[in-house]
Amino acid sequence: MASLTEVWPAELLEVLPEEDHERKETHSETGLTQNERDLSTSEPDFVATNQVMEPEWHGILETPTLIFVIDGSDYRVQDFLARLLRQIAKNTTCELCKTGASFQLLLFHRLGFGPESTDQEAKEWLDTAGITATVLNSIIEDLKVAKMKNSSVIELSQLGYRTNVAAQYHRDGVQEEAKSYYRRVSALRELALGQGHYSTLNNRHALADVLMAGKEYEDAWEVALQMTKLESLPLPLKTAVNSLQAQLWMELDDREQAESTLRGLLDHWDKPAEVGDSERLDRQLDLIRVLRGEGRGAEALRLSLKTLDECLAELGPAHTTTIRATRSLALAYDAEGQYGKAMETGEQLIKLKYS
Repeated sequence: MASLTEVWPAELLEVLPEEDHERKETHSETGLTQNERDLSTSEPDFVATNQVMEPEWHGILETPTLIFVIDGSDYRVQDFLARLLRQIAKNTTCELCKTGASFQLLLFHRLGFGPESTDQEAKEWLDTAGITATVLNSIIEDLKVAKMKNSSVIELSQLGYRTNVAAQYHRDGVQEEAKSYYRRVSALRELALGQGHYSTLNNRHALADVLMAGKEYEDAWEVALQMTKLESLPLPLKTAVNSLQAQLWMELDDREQAESTLRGLLDHWDKPAEVGDSERLDRQLDLIRVLRGEGRGAEALRLSLKTLDECLAELGPAHTTTIRATRSLALAYDAEGQYGKAMETGEQLIKLKYS
């Protein structure tokens, strides 16, 4: 029987299919997507102010933890948001908007969010926001112990709604810009919030991912090594960094260290899954890739079967991580010479991807 790699569509053999494709169903009569129809028929809450109807959220932009909520987004989204707020801060018709945007931009300046800003710009925002430097410093201190309260964002993350932005940067040809951005942001977060703050660590990990995607393994290794030296590194991030290190050791041809890290990761994931920890599924898939590259096909197949079962149970059949897990299982079957099962799994994948 022919090998899977000989007959399967090439695009389905990619190892990291991280692109999320939103399904849009167009209404036959209006020509609008479901989301557009929902927006067009919804009624926002309004309040009357001097006979002018304004939405209740008007002018409310002072959200100190906003940065943490969208930290994991594409840096170009962050850049766009900051530039938009700069335009609002120049508003001459709405003082509330101008004040709120200036306050937010002050935090962006101190924490490195968005495009680089100057101290002179920060002074102007401070004056417009109507607060003192002492108050701003107090807010930064509060952020050091602040917890992310946006439950919807946390819930979506736990359900696996993430994307590999590093791979996207590489595909879009903006990898150098991304490296520069995350280096600057990481340094400013560490200065303002400390090296052990989750926001600092998340941006350092993003930098390591960007370097890894660009095959700059030595630099990625240095970033990962700095993170592993922290005693307070959260368990999910610690396992993510260890997974990254395992891949780096393989690329740097340090088999002994790679073996040690892989054994530790396998032991960790053999234990019962933690509730709300779906990121482990992505990391298990990363590990499976390393196992296949090491020629440890039996272990890769065992972990592939386990991972797909967990994806189906926690995320459902149509989730992008489940699709990736299905592809991983097909490749694991193929590597072990079980071509019939590989083809059967491949057919399931085609139905999932194109249905």
